[in-house]
Amino acid sequence: FSFPCPLYQNVPLSLALSPRIFSAVSKFKPDIIHATSPGVMVFGALAIAKMISVPMVMSYHTHLPAYLPGYNLNWLLGPTWGLIRCLHRSADLTLVPSVAIAEDFETAKVVPANRVRLWNKGVDSESFHPKFRRHEMRIKLRYLLLLQIQQGKS
Repeated sequence: FSFPCPLYQNVPLSLALSPRIFSAVSKFKPDIIHATSPGVMVFGALAIAKMISVPMVMSYHTHLPAYLPGYNLNWLLGPTWGLIRCLHRSADLTLVPSVAIAEDFETAKVVPANRVRLWNKGVDSESFHPKFRRHEMRIKLRYLLLLQIQQGKS
């Protein structure tokens, strides 16, 4: 079952609560369920995790409260934080992409600090640092790029 996204009618949304999905997840017997927030399917993931008694990890990706003032939607800040609290308090662990968002979660009393972890995304600046730059590798990469371009033309 799906329904159109209110802002983008061509985008179907689903709660992922069909018997078929529940059956597939139950048969798979996951050790953990991970869902991303905010999103619609998170509701189905939470329900299934509770029904089959599996820990729920939720990762937070779009910091909606930061966007609302830019759209003159300040009046939605309270309800938005309320929904974020409701969702993330249902999870066993919440992963956030930055220290700033972890601090916002603490200030807004979303979940206890011991249930929030930082999930760094992007480039690991320790492993991929300019000090590791090698001219020889750049030559090899250019050669591979030229080969790829040549193969694409044939």
